[in-house]
Amino acid sequence: MKMLKNGGLWKLGFQMLFLVVALMLIGCSKSNATAARTEESSAVKLRFSSFQTGGVEADWINVQFPRYLREKGVEVEHVYIAHVDTISTLMTWTAAGTAPDASMLSANYQNSLAAQGLLVDLDAYIREKRPGYNSGRFFQKLLDPYKYRGVQYALPSDYDLGLVWYNKDMFTAAGVPFPSEDWTWDDYRRTAAALTSGSGPTKIFGTDGLPIQHALWHAGADYFSPDGSQCIINTPEAKKAYEFLLGMIRAGYQPVPGEPDGFAEGRAGMNIGNGPWFAHYVLADVDFVWDVAPLPKDAHKATTGYGSSFAILKSSSRIDEAFDFIDWFLSDEQQFIRAKQFAWFPPASTVLQYPGFDDFSVLGMTAAQKALVLKESEYSRAPVVVARQNEISQIITRENSLILTGEKSIDDGLATLEREITPLLR
Repeated sequence: MKMLKNGGLWKLGFQMLFLVVALMLIGCSKSNATAARTEESSAVKLRFSSFQTGGVEADWINVQFPRYLREKGVEVEHVYIAHVDTISTLMTWTAAGTAPDASMLSANYQNSLAAQGLLVDLDAYIREKRPGYNSGRFFQKLLDPYKYRGVQYALPSDYDLGLVWYNKDMFTAAGVPFPSEDWTWDDYRRTAAALTSGSGPTKIFGTDGLPIQHALWHAGADYFSPDGSQCIINTPEAKKAYEFLLGMIRAGYQPVPGEPDGFAEGRAGMNIGNGPWFAHYVLADVDFVWDVAPLPKDAHKATTGYGSSFAILKSSSRIDEAFDFIDWFLSDEQQFIRAKQFAWFPPASTVLQYPGFDDFSVLGMTAAQKALVLKESEYSRAPVVVARQNEISQIITRENSLILTGEKSIDDGLATLEREITPLLR
């Protein structure tokens, strides 16, 4: 009986020992979890704003930012800002002390923010803190659009180069030669005329609407002087550009402003001005064979060449960490990811030698079509953007609509543009 009791006591002691060890292990587990949470919560945190949604935003939040946290110990929060609200939102948040550390910007917005002292001078920062930084990786003509008064305030994240997209099936059916490398604007007009057919809702236009900026450049005109100090739109050269556009519209070769583009639906033979992203986002599932061609040229030739960029807000308390993030995000590997997944043409020439870059799966373009992008980059040009660009763009949009719909004469429209824009440049 005594032995039985002692055996029971032994069993009870063993059970108590097991319980103590289990509690210690649970305690250690909780301690480790708490330590992990503490370590995670103590990670550097950055706020990054952009106008990206959908797949791009999802990839950032679910894949790239967690990877950055693992690799660099820095947590990145994405803050969405509607594209058209970029300037007003960043100004408001800066005044309230809640601005993000870094932001994706458009060339149309950066100068306005830089003029108000909201962005970090990257030239000075790199000189002082990152003297070995290789900005020469980027296409030089892509760096220029992100300078304000000669100072670099942002770095490019993609290359949105304007091209001519054309419906090869439609050309073949109409017996029209494909665009050549040396075709002119007269050739473009004749081609559009030959491709135009029908009337009413089923009409086939020779081309979607030609962007006014391209028409101005090919005529040797522009809205602003190169330094943005003067409005130079009221000139004979600019009038010639508007006459060319009006002639195309009145002849019925391209739709009037406000009508939707019809290229992807097979209702226009050509589309002018869209960048390499067009292949992935618009043409991936069309039921006709398409190709790309260079913009026509005469005495003057230029095509839009800019895109989006990354800048650092001057109000940030983590400027060094923000630059590290931008540097990582613009690395060759990350640029290749953007090109393969989301058809962003890389802003750095070093990515073009990346293994597999010539595959059709990257950008949805053939190697020859990508080579054309590089060749056309010689004529890359960014519109001059001024400090009060938002206000001025509204004036330009209004007057262009009145001119191209015939509600106002070209002379009156150009005079109005000059009169209303000039005071906003002072």
